[in-house]
Amino acid sequence: MNDFRSWQATALAQVRFKPDRESIAQELTAHYEDHVQDLERLEYPTELARQRALDAMGDPEIVGKALDRVHQPWLGWLWMVSQVAVTVCLALVLVYATGYWQNVAEDLRFPEKPDEMDEYEPDGFHYDPTAAWTREAVTAGGSVDRCGYHISVPYAALWGDGNDGPYYAASILLTVEDGRFWDGGPAPALRQMSAVDDEAGQYTSSMEYFDYTVEERRARWGGYIQVGPQEKTPFYETYWVTIYFQNGFRPQWLELTCESGEGFTFRLEWEDGK
Repeated sequence: MNDFRSWQATALAQVRFKPDRESIAQELTAHYEDHVQDLERLEYPTELARQRALDAMGDPEIVGKALDRVHQPWLGWLWMVSQVAVTVCLALVLVYATGYWQNVAEDLRFPEKPDEMDEYEPDGFHYDPTAAWTREAVTAGGSVDRCGYHISVPYAALWGDGNDGPYYAASILLTVEDGRFWDGGPAPALRQMSAVDDEAGQYTSSMEYFDYTVEERRARWGGYIQVGPQEKTPFYETYWVTIYFQNGFRPQWLELTCESGEGFTFRLEWEDGK
């Protein structure tokens, strides 16, 4: 069998279109083995049957060149390209026929910004829509370019609940634009946030916050920062940053900071009460 493998390798080396070599090898092997079996049925010893079958295969270089003429490289590549083209066309037809292209287009678009600030949370405080929260002030925090991302705060609302408090909370929309669709986005970095208010109150998103009792938390921090994803497409994603202010404190301004990577800070001012 080793003699046949050597013969086969010499023949295949003459075929320039390499993608066809595997199928040619299978055909040559099948032809050789069938001939060996035929001779063995005539009671030829196995080794003699193999040798006679190999001799009948002919000169490997001549056979290989003949096969090369049949398997012309340009014909092979043309066939492969045509298969790819047909597959792509069928895929496009299926995508269009099923309306899936609309879903793809929807994923790739950048969301339109609302005309009015109130439209960002039309149903009230997104984190607790059932309570009697009132939107007391709205602002925006500008934008920065960091680590290849365009990060902005188009909307930040200050909410008040006077039923049992007063209590105050902030909902801050953080948007990220990224031209690298293969990129996983900055989510891990954005989850590490801190903030400071106009009375030097400190806020954290660290889970360390929950290692302390309620009294200890109030002594160390002004509140906890919660960061959660809202929407994600290959080029665009948004996050809600939610802060509850302790002890009925109503901030006039807040500086929200991310220290990961190149870092950034957004200053949010609610002092006008609008």
